[in-house]
Order: sequence, then structure tokens, then C-alpha cells
Amino acid sequence: MLSLILQENSFQFNGKDYLQTHGTAMGTKMAVAFANIFMAKIEKEILRQSTTKPIFWKRFMDDVISMWNTSRNKIEDFLVKANSFRPTIKFRAEISETEITFLDTKMYKGDRFNKESILAVRMHFKATETFQYTNFYSCHPPGVTKDFIKGEALRLLRTNSSQFTFKENMSNFKTCLQNREIFKEPPSSHIVRENP
Repeated sequence: MLSLILQENSFQFNGKDYLQTHGTAMGTKMAVAFANIFMAKIEKEILRQSTTKPIFWKRFMDDVISMWNTSRNKIEDFLVKANSFRPTIKFRAEISETEITFLDTKMYKGDRFNKESILAVRMHFKATETFQYTNFYSCHPPGVTKDFIKGEALRLLRTNSSQFTFKENMSNFKTCLQNREIFKEPPSSHIVRENP
């Protein structure tokens, strides 16, 4: 069944038929599990063959965070070898001694690091983020329009280790909501019906 899913993914676009010859189709139920298994096998082999190894290496889907106790040159050498391991898999790295982005968080050496060797965390937004929040008067069920605000506030609370960055992110969130004008009711529309 797996080979059928992986090798027989055909689709049609602009009247032409296509057959995907590499990888798995996005949206299939097994795509996530297959990608995880595939990447786990790849990364285990890369790490096994490397003479320089990280202190820790954690992956969520296709995002990896790792910590190294070596020179920047050796980390860059590791990346060159990792990128030559399989032609379709390319690792791109952000290397820093003070802060690093992982998923929607930025970990950095804040005030607590000097005292307790504990990294601080704050929310990270990609440069492409447009904050297109749902209009409060849209046709979504009332629970959706209210709960996304609570959900985003909870996410900000969980991903900011300092009260200052939490308050700063909440202020930005409030500004984005106001700029989006999600609470403004759309102008009432007038329906005119003509009698037959």
C-alpha cells in the first residue's frame, strides 16, 4: 500500500496529466508519518558518520534545534557533509552564540542566563507574517471569533518567559487587532427584490 501511495500519485493541472516521481503527496494521511520516519533515518545516519557531534539534537518535523560545544568552522563542516548526504535534503542553519529561532520562539541569553544558566524565550514572528485575523463579524460561529483571541493570548503567555516581552507582545497583538479593524461591523447591505 505504501509503494502505491508513493509511486502512483497522479494529478491533473490545466488539462494535462502529471505523475509525481519523487517524494510523497502533500495532504495524504500518511505524509507526516512518512516524512518523520524518513528524516529520522537520514539524521541518525548523518550524526553516526560525523566525527563532530552536537550536545543535543531535537527535531520537530523539518525544524531542528541543536547545541554544539565546538568551533563555528566545525559546525559549518558538519553542514557541508549533511547537505551532501542526500541530494533532495538540504539543511540551512542559523548559528549564534546568543540567540536562536526555533518554530515560533526565539531563545536567547537574557538576564537569567548570567545568574542561573537558563535561556529566556520570547515569541518569534516570521518576516512574512501579516496578522490577518478573522473579522469579528464574519460568518464563523461565535465561539471561533471569541476563542481565537483567547488562544493567541495564551500562546503569547506560554512563549514569553519574561513579563516584559509578554506585555510587549500583547500590546502588539492588540494593535494588530485594532489595525485589522476586526471589531468594526461591516456596513449593512440593502437587498432589493423586484416583484415578477
